[in-house]
Amino acid sequence: EYINKLIEKLPEKCKLVFRFSRNAGLSISEISMELGISEKTVEGHLTKGLKALRLSLKNSLNLF
Repeated sequence: EYINKLIEKLPEKCKLVFRFSRNAGLSISEISMELGISEKTVEGHLTKGLKALRLSLKNSLNLF
């Protein structure tokens, strides 16, 4: 539940790529074809989203 709230706060493209990757289980190339963007762009959005999630989780754990 908490993770889903963090995912909702991601930028739209990052959120979409993250969901395709983690929820739908699509590969980088499949996401690339689905969204009509390059594989490098998909990788960039995924990396950006994962970094943001890690930072949010780290910050929330530091509160406890």
